[in-house]
Amino acid sequence: MVNLTGGYTPAGAASGYAEPATTTVAMVSVSIPLFAGGEMKANLREAHAGEDKANAARLASRRQAGANTRDSFTRFHWAVDRAARLARLAEANASSLAAVQIGYRVGSRTDTDVVRAFDALCTSRRDARQALYDTFIAFLELKAGTASLSIDDIAAINVQLVGSGVAR
Repeated sequence: MVNLTGGYTPAGAASGYAEPATTTVAMVSVSIPLFAGGEMKANLREAHAGEDKANAARLASRRQAGANTRDSFTRFHWAVDRAARLARLAEANASSLAAVQIGYRVGSRTDTDVVRAFDALCTSRRDARQALYDTFIAFLELKAGTASLSIDDIAAINVQLVGSGVAR
């Protein structure tokens, strides 16, 4: 790219002298760059760097999503196992309460034993319901993490919540 500039300066009265003069000064300047194209190369390098940064961010997001999904899968299976164990414990506590009540009727158990057995049953039922709720939450997080959550999944969980008494 060539730059051409020009300027005109009058001499004499127009430039502040008392007497007019017949000489004037005109100047022309030409500038020719010796090196051109550095800006274009810099812009190209910047674009490549931006592309590399975007690819690295995409890869990091993909890895993070995979790790989150694996964690959700593990959490879901752990919650299912815990809910099953706590449900069995609640059943065992119900049987224990029935046995303590029979013992109370025949006089071999006290009312304190009945209250303790009833408390253990209520605590185990509460824990079982909380574990079932945690299982549903882990399932929803897993489905959301894999982008496969549907209205049917939510409706099925709702039916199970109402049927199990958790939503009451």
